Amino acid sequence: MHLVWSGQHPPGRHAPTCKTLGYPGAVETRRKEVGQEIKRARRRKKFKSQKAFAEHIDVHESSVAYAEIGSDRIGESVFEAIEGGIDWPIGSTQAYIDGTGAPPWTLTPTPAKPPIEPRTEMPAPHEWSAEARRKILAMSVEDILEFARQIRITSGDRAAILWLKEASRIKAEAPTIEAEISSSRDD
Repeated sequence: MHLVWSGQHPPGRHAPTCKTLGYPGAVETRRKEVGQEIKRARRRKKFKSQKAFAEHIDVHESSVAYAEIGSDRIGESVFEAIEGGIDWPIGSTQAYIDGTGAPPWTLTPTPAKPPIEPRTEMPAPHEWSAEARRKILAMSVEDILEFARQIRITSGDRAAILWLKEASRIKAEAPTIEAEISSSRDD
């Protein structure tokens, strides 16, 4: 059996025409248009490479590449990350592609969130229970370092550094505390 193409749409995947809200064009056309605009917006934000932009918004480089070519392999979470990176209203890209919203680049930008400054000072010392202090005092330096390595794996560098600082503080304070306890017994 030989099928003949009728000329209504190309063989293969069909892109439905959207008539919602009067925004013309097929879904594929809107995807490609969005991709071009994402690329323009990325460059306006001074990200020369897709890789740099992807790292900035915490997605994989290929996700940015797929978005910029108008691929249908991009999900809403990637679009939302991109929107946040180029100051488009969150959710506006998918709404435009679906035919239910205006082009995101024509909308009022989402106000930029102020950058979160990294903390330079350490938090106040933790108040350890007597039992926890006793266990830390009983630990060798090697045990403390090994425990810090485990903390680093599960909770990151900052938590490991905090643990080392606190364990060191408890070890350093031990002679002073013992002297205070013995002097209070003598009274």
